[in-house]
Amino acid sequence: MDKTQIATIAITAIVSVVAKEVVTWLVSLAKNASAAKSLAAKAKAIFTRSHMEILASLLALMFYAGVLVNFARTDTPPTRLEILLIVGAVFAMLFVGLNLLWEIAKLQIARKKNAP
Repeated sequence: MDKTQIATIAITAIVSVVAKEVVTWLVSLAKNASAAKSLAAKAKAIFTRSHMEILASLLALMFYAGVLVNFARTDTPPTRLEILLIVGAVFAMLFVGLNLLWEIAKLQIARKKNAP
C-alpha cells in the first residue's frame, strides 16, 4: 500500500465517523427536544395548586418526623421544654396529616366531577 491509499482510507474513515457522530447528535437533539416538551407538560400538570398543597403537607410531615427523630436520638434526658416540643410536634403531625387527607379527598372529588 502506498501513501495515497493509506491517506484515502484514513480520510474515508474520518468522514464516516464524523458523519455517524453528526447523525447520532441530531437524533439525540431531536429526542431531547421532544422529551423537554413532554417534561414541561408533565411538570405543569404536577405542580398545580392542589398538588403544591399536598407537597407542602408532605414536607411538613417529614419536618416534624425529623424533629421527633432528633429528640429520640439525644443521649440526655428530655427537659420540660423538649417534652412540650415533642407534644407540639405530635399534635402538628396529626393536624398536618388530617390536612393532607383532606387535600387528597378534595383532589379525588374534583377528579370524579371532571371525569366523563
